[in-house]
Amino acid sequence: NSLIIILLTFVAFNVSAQNDVGCTAVNTPAQGDTVYAGIPVQPNYTRKNFGTALPANHPDQILMNVTVNGIAAGTFNRNMASAFASGADETISGQPIDFGTLTPALTDGNQKVCIFTTMPNDSDNKNDTSCVTVYYSTTPPPSDVAVIACTVTDPIPVGTDFEADQQLQAVTFTLQNAGTTDIPAGGSVIMTLDVGAGTQNLTLTLQAGIAVGATTNASASRAQIAALLDFPTTLGNFDVCMTAAYIGDNNSANDKFCTTYNLLASTTPSITSFSPSSAKCKETVTVSGTNFDPTPANNI
Repeated sequence: NSLIIILLTFVAFNVSAQNDVGCTAVNTPAQGDTVYAGIPVQPNYTRKNFGTALPANHPDQILMNVTVNGIAAGTFNRNMASAFASGADETISGQPIDFGTLTPALTDGNQKVCIFTTMPNDSDNKNDTSCVTVYYSTTPPPSDVAVIACTVTDPIPVGTDFEADQQLQAVTFTLQNAGTTDIPAGGSVIMTLDVGAGTQNLTLTLQAGIAVGATTNASASRAQIAALLDFPTTLGNFDVCMTAAYIGDNNSANDKFCTTYNLLASTTPSITSFSPSSAKCKETVTVSGTNFDPTPANNI
């Protein structure tokens, strides 16, 4: 009798300790949405722990898999550093997917998008998958991305003036969605930076969507881009401009914004030589250089 009790207890323990994680909803793209070639969509889904609690650092990994018409389109791994309680829901986003780059290529029309979980020893596969039907279009929706501000924020100008010995460190600009459709997160805007006669192309990946009429700020800095354009070498007025190019943009009149600055000769004192190069205490030394104050006492 004792042996039977021990065996029954062992069986009951193993039945209760079951892995069972499923996908209960595909939130983005939603049922009936239209997705476009060249405009990435960031999948958002809800998964649920139908089984026993999974403690932090659980050895079994949870993978979320995205398919389009049964073809793999992306896989996202859950970080198991945090616990996943029994019965708990997690609503999260995966990496953006450009439906226009999938193989085989999609044609315009309805597509079935599914997200399903895979986990070792999952005890019930019936709750693993959720699907939606979306419409895929190779023609992007009409859009209008405007640049409404562009300023040099490092170094800070004095009025509109910079000195010739300063280096351009950062340009900050503002984009506005001047169109009639929201701009989703994950999309890319090609920015063209002009500094005087210099031109440089930059890619801005939108970390968040821009609703109709809303704005977003961004910057191009030397800390991020070592080869960032510098101020011109010719003294006088020059423009700093940002131009935006976005897929489907049907209005080029507001794509560019410029701010005019002025480059002045440097006023920073500079020592070029000493004569003599060495001297004894109380002997006279002549210091030669540029941009000294004409009043000798003011040069410290």
